[in-house]
Amino acid sequence: MKKSFVLIALILAVSMLFSACGDDALDVSTVYSDFTCIFVINQVNEEQKLNIAYSSDEAITKLEVSVKHGEQVVANQVFEGDALKENNVTIDAYYGKHTVSLRATSANGVAEAFKEVSLSASEYVIAPISGSMPQLYFTLNMKEITNDHQIPAFVWLARPDSWNWDNLPDNVYPMPTVDIKEVLTHNNYDKMIEATDAYIEELYSINSGSKFNLYINDYNSYLYLKLLAGNGIPENNYYVTLLSDGGASYADFNLAFNVQEEGFDADAKYAEMAEKLKTLYTEVREAKDYDGDGSKFSVDGSDFRQYAYVAAKEMNNVEWWILRPRAGVLCSPDEEFINTVLTTDKTEGIIEERNFANPLKAMTDDEKTALKSLYNFNNELFEAADESGKKAMMILGSWANPENEPDFEDYVNLVKAYYGEEEFVYYYKGHPNTPTSNYPDKQDQLEDLNLIDVESSINAELILFFYPDIYMCGYNSSTFMSVESAEMACCMFNMSFAQAEANEGTSEYRGLIGIYTSKITEDSPYASLCNGDGSFYLVEYNNDKSKDGVAFSIFDAEEKTFTDYDENKNIVA
Repeated sequence: MKKSFVLIALILAVSMLFSACGDDALDVSTVYSDFTCIFVINQVNEEQKLNIAYSSDEAITKLEVSVKHGEQVVANQVFEGDALKENNVTIDAYYGKHTVSLRATSANGVAEAFKEVSLSASEYVIAPISGSMPQLYFTLNMKEITNDHQIPAFVWLARPDSWNWDNLPDNVYPMPTVDIKEVLTHNNYDKMIEATDAYIEELYSINSGSKFNLYINDYNSYLYLKLLAGNGIPENNYYVTLLSDGGASYADFNLAFNVQEEGFDADAKYAEMAEKLKTLYTEVREAKDYDGDGSKFSVDGSDFRQYAYVAAKEMNNVEWWILRPRAGVLCSPDEEFINTVLTTDKTEGIIEERNFANPLKAMTDDEKTALKSLYNFNNELFEAADESGKKAMMILGSWANPENEPDFEDYVNLVKAYYGEEEFVYYYKGHPNTPTSNYPDKQDQLEDLNLIDVESSINAELILFFYPDIYMCGYNSSTFMSVESAEMACCMFNMSFAQAEANEGTSEYRGLIGIYTSKITEDSPYASLCNGDGSFYLVEYNNDKSKDGVAFSIFDAEEKTFTDYDENKNIVA
């Protein structure tokens, strides 16, 4: 059979993309085929769709369309019958560079063609987020972040377990260039950064006019230089929001500006950091990358965590969201400096005070339902307490190992002995980085202690919002910041009252804690009161009322009993 030409034309619908692609946008390619067929490919507006129109003297009975991104099959669809009556079809894709393969069938044979195509938007939200608090920030403000879901958002969470990825809001997508299994792999950080870096580079190469809105954990703030400046994107083309990681944010700020040295000048330290930041930008642009290696760059990546405030103040396209910027949380011996940080710089949008309560309280019932659906919330979460008519006590754990949860069983038994099992049902909520489902030993321990496991990847702040009657105790956690009633903050594990007072991170909630509990060691001033070889714990009363004349108590972990003492260390009968 004689071969004819088949023509394929690529027409990009968005006007700005013509200038980006130049004459190539209208390039016509030819391949041999059994009959003549002309294909025209359009991106549908700025959507993640391709429209494929065709014309031929032959009646087309079947059209096969395949879209690939590299080796990844993005779409593969066969159109027949009524689907062909308009001589054009639409197929889903995503923003990026793709190869479209076409195969049209008629009575006289087939016409095959392929074309490299690109889809682009004028603006994106890119969110490779580690940590649970930054994730909550992003989730609760998603409507604002996406301009009421008008801006497409591509998300990869280092702790993906809490979200139901089948219930994403409109125009919010998992990072598309990798298999969804990669996105859903817990703590797949290196892959997340590698894929995000490559995707931003690809999108910018398609359309140099696109704007990128990057949302990242301030603990990994080095990423904005790597992902944006490192890819040569001009500062006018991106905006960065650094999301607070809670206590770590305060600690890193204080490492830079709360230096307890005579004559420390916070303004001079700031000026030094601002100059280093300026130099670092130049270095990153020249290197086309930033891996945080302090031997190659002016600032080491781990030290760059201290630069959140500096970057937000120096750069017009960087801002810092933080939970409660207050005196005693953000600290400096330079009173004039810290006053500027906490007054002027808050009003100018350098530091954005973002409390979780505000967007939660502003939600409609439908929005609350959608949030529960996104977070896999279960209305039976505290069913055991409800059915028994008891209160729910949630024990806040740490990483699921003995090093991060010292003397866990003793503290649980102390709490149960103190608050009672007749009045409470006890739950356990671990650290989001170590879901209990991944730790069989932890599961066994919880079962032995008769603790009900709560999905650790769900932010405790959300649990408190939807279940405000939950009582809490456990290891020190920024979750205590969300407690508004002293009655609900029952017990702090592994911390004396003196340690709490010396810990800057507890300043917002230390006064709310009911009792402080800490293990008595051999060199403790209370060691002489402990008889036997067992483990003993000091109980200090803060908001909880002790019995008359009781200054403190000692808990015998083996006997599970308390002995009360007055301020002179005499036993109170």
